[in-house]
Order: sequence, then C-alpha cells, then structure tokens
Amino acid sequence: MALDSGAYRALRRELRGTWAAAGTRCWLCGQAIDYSLPAGDPGAFELDHKIPRKQRPDLELDPRNCAPTHLRCNRSKGASVHQLALGETTEDW
Repeated sequence: MALDSGAYRALRRELRGTWAAAGTRCWLCGQAIDYSLPAGDPGAFELDHKIPRKQRPDLELDPRNCAPTHLRCNRSKGASVHQLALGETTEDW
C-alpha cells in the first residue's frame, strides 16, 4: 500500500493527534517533538514504522508498528530496524 493512501493518511492524522495531546517524544532520540512545525522541517513530526515497510508491508497500517519521530531522526534511520539501547548499568556486574 502506498504512503499516500487515504487509509495511511487517516492513521497518521489520528496517531499524530493522540501523540501530540500526550506530548509523546521521538522514539529514536527521546527528545520532544514540536507537533506544530510544518512538514519538511527537520524537527517536525513524522510517522515511523518500527519494522520497516520493506520488510513487513503487511504492518504498514498497524498502529502497534508505528511510532512518532522527528523528520531528521527518521531519515537518518532509513529502512533499518532501530535497536533500543539498554542504557547504563547501575551496578558493576
């Protein structure tokens, strides 16, 4: 399915509204997203697919496979799968 489909645009609009109201941060960098920025601005909201559409086109419209990102973060990730960092350990193992 193409990203310009009506179903995709409706999902994007719905998720954007939900995430904006909740102040949901970029799932790639963890920083706040200014949901009021216009499309094309590097800090603007962009919908990302956690598992890239190339790998799983069947998940394109599954909200559980979607996450909010900045345009710049999503573009730098490309079609790869984002690996979540575990963070620093709190104890010496």
